[in-house]
Amino acid sequence: MENKSLLADTIIDCDDENCTAGGTVSGSIIMSANNVDMSSLLKSGSKVTITLTCKESTQVTYSDTHSNNKTSTAKSERTLFQKTNNVTEGGRFEIGIPDFCPATLVHGGGASAREGVTDSDQCSVLTTLRLHLHTSSGRILNSTPHQITVHPLPSPTSCSTLATPQVRHITLCCCISAGTLVAGSRVEPTRVGRGESVRVQYCMRNRSKEIVKEVRVKVEEVIIFSSQGHTSTSKRVLSSTTVSGNVFASSAASLSTPPPQTSSEDYNGNHGSSSVEENLNASMRSIYTELTLKKSPVITLSIPSASYSYSGLLITVSHYISIEYVTGVWVDNVVEKVGVWVGGKEEEGAEQEDCFVGTAASWDESELLVGGMEIIKEDGESDDEEEEEDECTPDVNTDPSLSSTLSNPITKSSETPTTTTTKPRKSLGLIPSITSQSPSLSKFSDLMDALNRSYADLHCIKKYAVGRGKVGFLEILTPGEYKDAVGGCDNEWDKCSASGILAEAMYPNFTCEHLAAVAKELKGNTKWDVVNGNIRKCGDWEVNWRKVWDTLEEFDKIVCEDKCKPPGAIG
Repeated sequence: MENKSLLADTIIDCDDENCTAGGTVSGSIIMSANNVDMSSLLKSGSKVTITLTCKESTQVTYSDTHSNNKTSTAKSERTLFQKTNNVTEGGRFEIGIPDFCPATLVHGGGASAREGVTDSDQCSVLTTLRLHLHTSSGRILNSTPHQITVHPLPSPTSCSTLATPQVRHITLCCCISAGTLVAGSRVEPTRVGRGESVRVQYCMRNRSKEIVKEVRVKVEEVIIFSSQGHTSTSKRVLSSTTVSGNVFASSAASLSTPPPQTSSEDYNGNHGSSSVEENLNASMRSIYTELTLKKSPVITLSIPSASYSYSGLLITVSHYISIEYVTGVWVDNVVEKVGVWVGGKEEEGAEQEDCFVGTAASWDESELLVGGMEIIKEDGESDDEEEEEDECTPDVNTDPSLSSTLSNPITKSSETPTTTTTKPRKSLGLIPSITSQSPSLSKFSDLMDALNRSYADLHCIKKYAVGRGKVGFLEILTPGEYKDAVGGCDNEWDKCSASGILAEAMYPNFTCEHLAAVAKELKGNTKWDVVNGNIRKCGDWEVNWRKVWDTLEEFDKIVCEDKCKPPGAIG
């Protein structure tokens, strides 16, 4: 009973409650009961550890058709990871925060009024510290969880996104052609810190009898969370602006009598389909040139009070730049949407690579448990009452079944939690199969596990793969395996990075067949970045470049032709 009272009065005093993924959280344990200090407690045969845990939780209300439409509540909880360290005799602790640790998120439940969310719908991503007292008798007592605030790493690089132009064929009375609208846009950067701004370029080629009355540009945030098959969606506009007037007037001088048509301007397609295709190609080329040379109008929008972007199993937080071209009553507006990633801010004066390097402590003295198990809670179940006793985090050194390869922390709910090997490698990457002791990556599955991880881990692959030159099985990856590895990344930006890192590691055995296999599966800006960034790394580029070229669509070829085609190539 004395041990219970000691734990009840224990205070976890952090040096800083605001932490960053990839960094550390440290502090002191204050045991105020009976003036007992940590040193005397440890000398009595007890052991004190502290666990860092990250969980995502959701609660969704729904109308139960099996209970006369009675309102019911579905709750789910999922542990993303757990990491344990010992507390020193002086009562101090220090524990590294993984790079992939998501930012703290609290949404709904009366905390914010947003479209589509009731007061009972709520979701959260919380990181907590919890003290464990291992008594000499073998009992394990746990303290109340202490919440800390986690901010994400700065976005890896600042990049722009050029959207594929939207083509709208306009018809009157269902069958009379009235021309074509071709709209394009460019957003820079698409990786921003909360509170920073984005620049939006917009451009249109109006080969129609319609007039674009205004352009509406807005930043949207969409939060989608689910529980037990029920989903709640929250939307809000963070900022917006409108440009009014005849923004893009019709190319026709008179709406009633269009000017004589030429090979470059065919409003109604009277010269046949080939002429229409030529006009679309000319419109797309001129839009691409105008956007890349930054000659089109620019709108700057801020992203204030946004939640951090997040992609999990139960919760997804997405951000979009929406550009809407408002036309006539009888014509659907042309709308383009470009995704942006809202992450941490990069400190002023920091070098580009600084955002990849965490300050986490050594992993040798800690345990890391990464899981994807969804815990379903029944209605009315409360988390307020903590169990006095429960099992501690399994020790990988004593349980051989737990010494398996670390898998993606964002896993399906049916998968069982996995942990690191008994001696994980140091530094920011958490890929246990890639260590300084192992001569090479031995299995394709190890690579798939690694590429399903965070952006920082991709640079760990580069460090070990490119740094040693040719690396084992990387030299003989088949085009299909290369495609699966790149496609296994969680987001589009990681796919671009993974494709380049693997291409460098495979050189000169990286071929156009490898790149073509990936290009077939990608679209838009990701496809252009992957093709333009890796085509010249193909050992057979000058001979077999058409294998990649044939996977490109019309606008893809406009964006990629300078990199794809060897000097003097035709077609």
